[in-house]
Amino acid sequence: MSEIKLQVGKTYRNRKGKEVKIVEKDNTVNYPCLSSDGERYTESGKWSHFAEEHPKDLIEEVPEPTRHTFDIPDGVKKITVSQEGNRIVVEMVPEEIPEKEKIDKFLEAYADGVIWSREQLRRLMENYLKHREGE
Repeated sequence: MSEIKLQVGKTYRNRKGKEVKIVEKDNTVNYPCLSSDGERYTESGKWSHFAEEHPKDLIEEVPEPTRHTFDIPDGVKKITVSQEGNRIVVEMVPEEIPEKEKIDKFLEAYADGVIWSREQLRRLMENYLKHREGE
């Protein structure tokens, strides 16, 4: 059996593959470590002093899952997380802004309070289309 020392709050795997969490420790008894499923263990993970190896013996610590936190950019409508092989892929789909709002935002920056000729309006529209293609 591997050398482990049970600790409250940690999760361990027994010989059958079941995972249990140690929830309490009471040093006044022979089996001081109480698990989440009500079983008691020695500090080294043994379920029974009498059996050399028992299926309920805890044999290894289960590592805590790795967590990553990231900021979600403004305007993101949907996030998809998937696992592809040994990689985690996070896809962020931007919120679709209606064309009218995009045009209004563009005009706000370039054309507020100006009287335009037909030629100026044509150039403005061409510039908007170039701007939109670049996004």
